Amino acid sequence: MDRMNTRYYKEPEVRAQIDQVLEKNARMFANLGNTSTPDEVKWAKNKERQRLKRVQHLDPVTVGSLLVED
Repeated sequence: MDRMNTRYYKEPEVRAQIDQVLEKNARMFANLGNTSTPDEVKWAKNKERQRLKRVQHLDPVTVGSLLVED
């Protein structure tokens, strides 16, 4: 499927909801520092996946491409 034809690109409401999650995740990782413990990093990665999975139903193609296994 052409990614430009997904709901993320066609529906502003869907884009706004997904972008909100992406921004929260970006802020969370920006707040991790070089003094963060491995457990804190692991927690952040788990939280990121949880948030993405909550909005995956809005656009499975776009969000699914972000849910890549480590």
